[in-house]
Amino acid sequence: MEKIKDIEKQITFQETLDLFIDKLIKEQGVDKILEKDALDELKKEFGKSIMERINIAIVENLPDEKLDEYNEVLSKSQEDQTEFLQKNVPNLDKIIAEEFIQFRALYVKE
Repeated sequence: MEKIKDIEKQITFQETLDLFIDKLIKEQGVDKILEKDALDELKKEFGKSIMERINIAIVENLPDEKLDEYNEVLSKSQEDQTEFLQKNVPNLDKIIAEEFIQFRALYVKE
């Protein structure tokens, strides 16, 4: 009998961000009241806001001695940037998750 391996689909950070934004918008029903162009613009603005929050949190948690190196890595590929951050930012996944949670708390009024 051949062994069939389950291959987990790994989604990119951008896909995760897009899914998060879509869920926020649907939770608030905004997708039902805005035209497509306005909805696309809102999604774009949300994405920029979340990324700004994440970037600030990353810089705040990056050791001072790594800041110059980080600035150099920013001009490289997304893979190089991700690898650098994973090596040099303690609890990177937690930091990103906290920014998602805080953004949601600001946007979603329950």
